[in-house]
Amino acid sequence: MTNPAPQPPDDDLDRIRDAFQLEGIQTVAYLAHGLMNRNWQITTTNGRYALKQLLDIPVATARRNLRVLTALHEGGVPVCPPLLTRDGDPVIEVDTRAYCLLPWLDGEHPNGPDLTTTQAQQLGTTIGRLHQQLNHLHPSIGLPAITGTPTARTVPPEQAIAEARRFQTAAHAAGGPFDTTVIDLLDQRIALIDKHAHARPTDNLPKGPYGWTHGDLQHLHWASYLSELPLSVQSVMARRRVCRPLGEHRG
Repeated sequence: MTNPAPQPPDDDLDRIRDAFQLEGIQTVAYLAHGLMNRNWQITTTNGRYALKQLLDIPVATARRNLRVLTALHEGGVPVCPPLLTRDGDPVIEVDTRAYCLLPWLDGEHPNGPDLTTTQAQQLGTTIGRLHQQLNHLHPSIGLPAITGTPTARTVPPEQAIAEARRFQTAAHAAGGPFDTTVIDLLDQRIALIDKHAHARPTDNLPKGPYGWTHGDLQHLHWASYLSELPLSVQSVMARRRVCRPLGEHRG
């Protein structure tokens, strides 16, 4: 016997409807594929919406992130801005529970390998615009200016190659199909490290731009829409942002 899908309490739905000035709620469908929060599709007499119960980060951080989304949208970045309550708040709190509401967007969440070359280019352009805008928002939005230069750990080439060899030894011992693939990929990594060892940074200071970035950039946070040709790719929800050098690889 399967457990029933979770539903928001009726009192919560009444508060949500009133706060966001929704017309009659017709259906509330639970979306099981959400990773961190609880999500529902709400159908009303005046449209469909995505309702999210905020669980994975503090409410204050979620409120800030949602306000950042609104600012990015106003700056021309193709993101999905949240609806605001009567009081201009992107979050409604009911007892110990907190929710946000966004317009429902029909589309898909394509995996990276499924993107066409054009879509990949569009996604890259959008991410670049998003990162640029994040670092030019008014301080009142809640993202403080980056005042200090961050540092990035650099590893000597010989140490990186030794680590790759250590992983290869473990993969050889395991001997499975996955391990065989790992061995081949580590061979490629070693070759690249050896080829570009001369270009290793001489200190731990980033050479390029740095600042606020989208902190959880994966396929569930962008969507493609079939209503436009060519396909447009949008960042749907920027969840967390951290200060680290733009383009820093953390493998």
